Amino acid sequence: MTFGGVVKKPMMGCVAGHSGSRSKLGASSWRRLGLRTCALAIVFLPVLSCEQAITIKGTITVPVVVQQKFSQSQRGRLVMAATLPDGSQVGGRTIYILCDPGSVDLMVPFSLTKLACAAEMSAEGMVIPQSADPHADFFSKLPCGPVSEGVGGASSTLAIAYGQQVVFAGRNGGSCSATAVADITVSLTQ
Repeated sequence: MTFGGVVKKPMMGCVAGHSGSRSKLGASSWRRLGLRTCALAIVFLPVLSCEQAITIKGTITVPVVVQQKFSQSQRGRLVMAATLPDGSQVGGRTIYILCDPGSVDLMVPFSLTKLACAAEMSAEGMVIPQSADPHADFFSKLPCGPVSEGVGGASSTLAIAYGQQVVFAGRNGGSCSATAVADITVSLTQ
């Protein structure tokens, strides 16, 4: 191609490695530089772009007896979390706002995906009453039912209902791309 009397070669990507610019490097130097860059990209791209994650999914069941503790004026929130054996929490998040008690057990589906490796941990469901909730102002403004944002973890010490199930049993972090299923029923603790 000709632009203002200067002949430029089109860029051929990794094969030619020539950008078409006028510099003191010769075409063969550009070609070697381009091939080296492409070789390095091929080697390191899988390492740099790999995101390994674990997923815990399932259902948390809230029995009628737990639901009866809540109303429009005294709400509660259902939190899903996973806790490692050392006590550190992997992603606690609110998944449901309890307001009006139902006549049947409430089954709330959940899915938690985190960048981590699968190690034995407890998948937990807990119900935090508004009276003990440090985030009560925020959650009192949300409508009753499922919470799409899923923000706000909590400590199980605040819970009036709690349930757990061990997931990734016997694993010590070796698998960094795994899924576990947990079906948890919360029971009154107080």
